[in-house]
Amino acid sequence: MDNLKYIQLDFGAFLGDADFQMMSDRQRGVYISLILYLYSNKGVLPNTPRTLFNLCNSTEETFNEDWEFIKKKFVITETEISHNRVDREIEKAIAYYTKKRMAGELSGIARREKAKKKDEHRLNSDRTQDELSKSKVKKKKENKGKDFKKPLDFTVERPYNFKKLFFDEFEPDTQYEKNTLSKLAKDYGEKYKGLKHTGRYIFDKIRDLKEMGKIQKKTRLDMIKIFVSQIKKELK
Repeated sequence: MDNLKYIQLDFGAFLGDADFQMMSDRQRGVYISLILYLYSNKGVLPNTPRTLFNLCNSTEETFNEDWEFIKKKFVITETEISHNRVDREIEKAIAYYTKKRMAGELSGIARREKAKKKDEHRLNSDRTQDELSKSKVKKKKENKGKDFKKPLDFTVERPYNFKKLFFDEFEPDTQYEKNTLSKLAKDYGEKYKGLKHTGRYIFDKIRDLKEMGKIQKKTRLDMIKIFVSQIKKELK
């Protein structure tokens, strides 16, 4: 990992180290300076005296004196120096930040997938609503002018089949609706028994009721109940 900016510094490791306790103030400065530069340089520094004493703001003479005591704390090869504790801490830091980065990436993927599904759901919902709207418009066009069945010829007066008229106009679906309309037709027929009736009056009454029901968004059962109530008042 490049550019490792933060790392755990265990001050107890310094203060509890017998070698560190025996260092002079100058030696401690050199030691800690080299430790920090190792952290910032991926755990290695070149094994060249001039580079090392320049990093510590020291001179070659004083650095060499201090180096004789502190060099045992480092791993030294012909070309570079390193430090076991520094290597371990860098590995731990890399593992920690790698895990954190992967968790962030996985979280980002999860968020994007969630947003994608949300967009797809919204798109499907909009498409469904659009299709429903088109279907309603199409059905409305198909049913335009068909709200009421074509009435019978009312020009000639004759005994009228009220049950057929009620069933044709209200189109009862449940047995309750059918029974209600059948009984009403029977009662209404009894009222005009032996008389001729064009059916125009009752047809217009149903047509007006259905138009009102559309505006007020009444159900078929609601309109049947209203119609029954109106006719019963008339039969009294």
